[in-house]
Amino acid sequence: MHIIVIGAGVAGCSSFLFLRKYLGTERHTIRLFESYTNPLDTQNVIGGGLSLAPNGVRTISLLGVGIVQRVVSSGFECSHAEVRSGAKGSKLGRIYMGSRARYGWPNLLIHRASVHEALLAEALSQDAEDGNIQFGKKVASIERVEETGQLQVTFEDGTAERADLIIGADGVHSKVRDLVTDQETRPEYQGLTGLGGLVDLSVLAPYLAGAEDPCIMTFGEKGWFGVAPCGIRRERITADAKVSAEATGPGKNEAMWWSVYSSEEVPPRDTPQSVIKAQLVSRFGDYEGAVGRIVNALDTGEEGIGKVRLLPRFTMPFLKEWHKTSEAGKASVVLVGDAAHIQPPESGQGVSFAMEDSAALAMLLKHYLDANDNAVKSVQQALSDYTELRKPRVEAIILEALSRADHKKEKGPWEKWAMDWVMWLYFKTATEAQNDLESKYNVEEAVRSYLQAKGKKI
Repeated sequence: MHIIVIGAGVAGCSSFLFLRKYLGTERHTIRLFESYTNPLDTQNVIGGGLSLAPNGVRTISLLGVGIVQRVVSSGFECSHAEVRSGAKGSKLGRIYMGSRARYGWPNLLIHRASVHEALLAEALSQDAEDGNIQFGKKVASIERVEETGQLQVTFEDGTAERADLIIGADGVHSKVRDLVTDQETRPEYQGLTGLGGLVDLSVLAPYLAGAEDPCIMTFGEKGWFGVAPCGIRRERITADAKVSAEATGPGKNEAMWWSVYSSEEVPPRDTPQSVIKAQLVSRFGDYEGAVGRIVNALDTGEEGIGKVRLLPRFTMPFLKEWHKTSEAGKASVVLVGDAAHIQPPESGQGVSFAMEDSAALAMLLKHYLDANDNAVKSVQQALSDYTELRKPRVEAIILEALSRADHKKEKGPWEKWAMDWVMWLYFKTATEAQNDLESKYNVEEAVRSYLQAKGKKI
């Protein structure tokens, strides 16, 4: 069987690796195509900081000890966050993030690039020089081939590739998604834009040293602001999956910060840093501690203060299905990660769910292909089960996360006072078990239990 993965982000690299792990390459060809250039060949670092929950770390561990050790050693283990109120930073309580003691794996605050580069380097290392990973391949069209029943992907450079299965891992603005929905399905802007950046940890050390937890989330009348260590940016992995020769030292400790603001239209990517800073200063310029230190240092040229990244927030109605079989019934397409579902940042599960999707899909494909000589029917059953298994979990957590997004919006004095009291009471009664739905999840056990419940032999 010939499988094509579109998109070499976290979801695409995870799909490539899990397919190789569970299906192997003796009977199957697995290829990965990315529209952009290889980030390991450039100085570009993709994204800022993120939360990688215990279930995500557990999932990446299935790919091997080496890759999970590199990821864990690059991140900052964060089991709790301190929640504060207003410019003075009055403490409201602590929120559980997920501990190694309860879940077997830590909750990590980490650079997105550290996770992505580890996965991409592993994929390139496994592929060696077989040429199954190609960059600069932007999809122009996907059409069915009449004589074979396969799907043909034509790229903008004029080349084409045929496949029995296409995995759409091409993100929020997925082109592959249109094949599943039979129409152009585009995400809708939420009216909220996230923004954040990275700073040297040394800049914030005096402000975080006295905190019970160095991950601090502050809620004010004019919005919300978070700051936390996010681990070490280690030596850069090169495109040949080796550590760069010029890299020296143990890496640089950094912190990430993030906030959100209301905007009726998607802000331009090239919005001047001075404009971004002005709106942040208008809301948080008089805040004490790390918050005020960061926003007032932006766009000053101070060493150790990174640029602000704008991240418009999109949402999308839940898709009825995450997969589709072509009219001839011989080729299929399936979605993973943000192409299938857009995770709100409040869930802290975007990267974790992308990897869970990829692992579950590969496991189900292995099960049915091993159990049935009819490859077409095996793939169709695997994709149907994949959608049925993953959709309820993902959509339940999206809905729960969306319900918390309002806490980050601007509020009047009385509304803010009421919210502080509600949060204070909540923190008094909350337990770590509140994270069990997300963080206890074991994708291997989930797939096994699902198949057993359907009477399948494992």
